[in-house]
Amino acid sequence: MFEGFEVKKILVLEDEPIAQMGLRLLLSRLGRERGWEIVGICSTIATAREQWLATRPDLTLVDIELPDGDGLEFVKELMARSAQSRILVFSILDSQEKVLAALQAGVRAYCTKSLDVDLLSRAIEAALLGECFLDPMVAGYLVDRVRSRGFHVRQQARSSLTERERQILSLISSGLKNPEIAQILYVSVSTVKSHVSHILSKLTCRDRAAAVAVAFQEQLI
Repeated sequence: MFEGFEVKKILVLEDEPIAQMGLRLLLSRLGRERGWEIVGICSTIATAREQWLATRPDLTLVDIELPDGDGLEFVKELMARSAQSRILVFSILDSQEKVLAALQAGVRAYCTKSLDVDLLSRAIEAALLGECFLDPMVAGYLVDRVRSRGFHVRQQARSSLTERERQILSLISSGLKNPEIAQILYVSVSTVKSHVSHILSKLTCRDRAAAVAVAFQEQLI
């Protein structure tokens, strides 16, 4: 059915009928081109849990506000079952706290329901690869959060980040992965990984997405 593709199974947890319909149409259309298969569209956490255990999807799209509980608690449950779980939060953006809670729970892709189709498809692709993707609006919320809490790291980061670290941070912001960065800089992948680890430590960031958000906000790149 998907000649030339490794089929990727996608499970959707979304209770709004209109959003369900839109996601079904999008995933079905793109799935024919990219080898995505919808293994379930669920309206409740209970149903999604059953489907997840039965199908072990490659990616789970999760709304946060659900009729039978908190979507973030389900995210935490999936991460506890498998630290490699790939999750894309697809929800209304109404709270900085929810965004931060999702990222802290291990979510690497967060999109709002106002995101256009092209960006949503890119978000799904990135999430399937285990990469970070933040809706521009979400990134904006993170910037506001940094500002509101007074995390002014510009001078400290500028003095502590080496030129090579700033160079790698810039390449990360372009969406490049470690092997691609290694090729560009003519260094080993392990060297790039070491630099990335130092960058995250110096910027006190949990992951690459947060580091990029801080880098743009503080004009480090």
